[in-house]
Amino acid sequence: TQFSAFTRLITRLENWSRWQGDAMAALEMVSAMEGEEGDSSELMNEEKLILMEECKEATELLMEDNEKYELDLLLSGPFDQSPARLVLTAGAGGTEANDWVSDLKRMYERHCDK
Repeated sequence: TQFSAFTRLITRLENWSRWQGDAMAALEMVSAMEGEEGDSSELMNEEKLILMEECKEATELLMEDNEKYELDLLLSGPFDQSPARLVLTAGAGGTEANDWVSDLKRMYERHCDK
């Protein structure tokens, strides 16, 4: 499992590097176009919009994967792969307490079925 985790991490880093490179290349091309002036300003504006969209897409992919990575880190403790047990007891309170625990159990079961 350590090998597969290492492979996933390497793949993730390669993706991050590629997305960062894509965004930086698009920004460099836009900044190079800023310095140029010519007759085809409409065409250049269209190209700038396309490049900025590419930069936005690469940045969004990078941010999404970063959020997934943060969640993976949060759920990577020594007990996170183990099953969980939930014990619900009504305690004192009679029928109403039993009904409440029954409703709570049903809510947890429905949540786990998702």
